[in-house]
Amino acid sequence: MGRRYWLLLSAFLASSLGTWIYRLALPLLVYDLTGSRSAPDSCTPWNTCRTSCSACSAGCSRTGSTGGACS
Repeated sequence: MGRRYWLLLSAFLASSLGTWIYRLALPLLVYDLTGSRSAPDSCTPWNTCRTSCSACSAGCSRTGSTGGACS
């Protein structure tokens, strides 16, 4: 097998390891920040508005729509 194959394989393995670490770390971060085992329903700087802009205490960055980032 050639050098390019081993480069591709090592890049794939490094990417897979990074994805695994991210998927492990994200729920731990949510738990650490909120003390809850699930993501918060309220709008916070690290999630998006789930229902409407009125759900955020500060409002969404995209007024009049859902899914905008909370500011």
